[in-house]
Amino acid sequence: MLNVIRLNIRSIKIWEVIMFIPAVFVLAFLASPNFMHPYYMWIFYLTFGLSSISLNPKKHEKVQRTIFSLPITKKEYIGAIYLLVVIWFFLATIVTTFIAFMIDREMEFFTFELWITMFFLFLFFSSIYLPFGMFFKRAGMIIPIALITFIITIRETSGISEIHFHPILFIAIILFGLSYFLSTKIIKGKDIS
Repeated sequence: MLNVIRLNIRSIKIWEVIMFIPAVFVLAFLASPNFMHPYYMWIFYLTFGLSSISLNPKKHEKVQRTIFSLPITKKEYIGAIYLLVVIWFFLATIVTTFIAFMIDREMEFFTFELWITMFFLFLFFSSIYLPFGMFFKRAGMIIPIALITFIITIRETSGISEIHFHPILFIAIILFGLSYFLSTKIIKGKDIS
């Protein structure tokens, strides 16, 4: 499983990350134009960008061939992909915190409640995105755009100006588990070699 994660991480080139970082900042400001919590949106979009790059259909097929030459089961492969997006979230948090720390050295922007809220929201959206991103190439490209549009417009349509923690967010863990189960069922019927 660690080999799968390592291969996926190595498949991402530094120039790919540098290219989408400006988009991450722009989308974060669109989602939070009052600059209330752009830090959390930076984490969210950076994580989704890293996940999208690592699941890029053309690149993913090449990586898959190498992965399935290893002694690994399809279930372990899916588990590694789901674990990888969680790793991307923590890496995005570290990178974003470093950037934000350069702007605000007192780190007044950080609260654990908002960070954990963003983590649960990320799990929720990943539950939807991952099965499509892995198995349905065209839908895998459309879903991130649809999710980004949804996040940007929800603020305007709902009148919600800030993100807040709510216990119902714990359902994201269940949805993430169900999404993993669905992905393992889908991959069983696919011939990947």
